[in-house]
Amino acid sequence: MKVAKDFLQNQTKKELTIEEIARVLKEKDELTPQEVMKFREFLAAEYFYLGMELAMILMKKPEVWKNIRKSVKSDRKADLEYDATELGKKEIVLKMKLKGIEKMLSALKSTLEIQQGEAMNLY
Repeated sequence: MKVAKDFLQNQTKKELTIEEIARVLKEKDELTPQEVMKFREFLAAEYFYLGMELAMILMKKPEVWKNIRKSVKSDRKADLEYDATELGKKEIVLKMKLKGIEKMLSALKSTLEIQQGEAMNLY
């Protein structure tokens, strides 16, 4: 519990980050329901903004991909060349971040459900 409390107290000086939340969760520290909710709120907002950024990239992708496809012989080669562009790399990173956030949200939901059960003496 000490690591989570220290972490949240230090967050008054700086912003929460996905990486810091992941670090706290990885250390398997006990969290209070308030801490869990704060993490979930941050991650939900971050998921929204990263999702919007990914949407903007996906809107540009067809045009960029079509131009690449003109100069290569296969769709697979066009996909690989697109992935090597800055937009392609950013798309990959955003998709992986979103997947990581989904996993952390799921873990935090499970934590909250267990805490609710414990509060009602079900465990």
